[in-house]
Amino acid sequence: MSRCLVGFKAESVQLSRRCPESFLEPIQEQAMEPAIASQIIIGVATIVAGLGGYVLAGLNERSRDLRAINREEITYLTRRTEESENRRRAFQLDNLLELQDAVHVMARLSARAMHSDHMQAREKQYAILPTGWSEEMQANRANVYRLVSRVLDDDLRFQIRVFTKSSAGLSLLPKDIEGMESDSLEGHMFERYEEFSAQFDQVMRPLGDQIRALLAR
Repeated sequence: MSRCLVGFKAESVQLSRRCPESFLEPIQEQAMEPAIASQIIIGVATIVAGLGGYVLAGLNERSRDLRAINREEITYLTRRTEESENRRRAFQLDNLLELQDAVHVMARLSARAMHSDHMQAREKQYAILPTGWSEEMQANRANVYRLVSRVLDDDLRFQIRVFTKSSAGLSLLPKDIEGMESDSLEGHMFERYEEFSAQFDQVMRPLGDQIRALLAR
């Protein structure tokens, strides 16, 4: 009987010693799960961070490329605008210089026609201009009209057209001085010279101002 009790107690002691180990295994496994999970999270976060940095670097590079493209486009458009403005300015300057010469020729031809009419009127003669003069004046007027049509300034175009119309009238027969006596004739012709000279000055001043302004740029 005593041996049986001793054997039973011994077996019970052995079982009690083994039980704690069997209970610890699931506890240890449960303790390891958070550690593994945290390692997985850290690993995933590292990968995501690496990918995020790569994506961010790509976006930054694309942004730099876009800024570079925009700068190039702005530079190109600015250069084209400047080139266009330079061409426009050069064309306008060349046209005004040529127009200035043509208006000078018009004034000289008109003054020649007035002087011819004046001299003939003193002799009581009212003939047409000498051969070729009218054609020369007409060709000059056509050249002035061609050049003035390219002028950008409205006021200058108007003044030159008024002057051109006045010059055209001098190529016609001088009906206004027919029958005038010497004193009346001289006074009338003096007024015509003065009026035409004033018209010439009104044209040449703004024309010269625009030429100087273009040269100063």
